[in-house]
Amino acid sequence: MRYWDTSTLAKLYFSEPDSSFFEAHLAATGTAVTSELARWELFRVAARKEAEGFIGAGKAEIIFARFLADVSAGKVTLVPFDEMVESHYRNLVLRLHRLKPPVVARTLDCIHVATAELINAEAVVVTDAGFRKAAGALGLKIFP
Repeated sequence: MRYWDTSTLAKLYFSEPDSSFFEAHLAATGTAVTSELARWELFRVAARKEAEGFIGAGKAEIIFARFLADVSAGKVTLVPFDEMVESHYRNLVLRLHRLKPPVVARTLDCIHVATAELINAEAVVVTDAGFRKAAGALGLKIFP
């Protein structure tokens, strides 16, 4: 299974230059697995895109409803943000900071990386630079 960061998951719901690339990747690899955290992140992305005029007024809720429908249909699987993830997150942050040189990553990126590690994802599907740096430092396979 492949773990999808919100940076790439959003490309499935908003038309971006590389959206078709990620849509094809999802079709070829199956379900997009991500943290429950992505539910909140994706809604914020939708609200921001609406505020910036990238999508029309009132479209944020419509796009978010489509995402929730995909979750219900099994196209997207949300991994619960629970005590196991929290424990793995704390361990991961210490591992990153103890590297020489230390790798400093944002909190939400570390939560995503910890979740991907915890579920033994075969690869992470991510375009976010901070996530990619943390995942790479820990030896996770990164796509693209």
